[in-house]
Amino acid sequence: MSEIKCLNLACGSKVSKLGNWTNVDFASPNPDVLEMNILKGLNFPSSEFDVVYSSQFIEHLSLS
Repeated sequence: MSEIKCLNLACGSKVSKLGNWTNVDFASPNPDVLEMNILKGLNFPSSEFDVVYSSQFIEHLSLS
């Protein structure tokens, strides 16, 4: 059985290191975070992750 792959979206400074996590945010000085503009889409193959987690992000989006 393979390990569950998890995506920590818009993680800010709260990176996940335990388990098989990929941490993503727009910009970060932390080398454990992939920098990506998620408003333009995610640069991962479809069905790449089993779990997607995000916290305290949606309030930063605008409706326009």
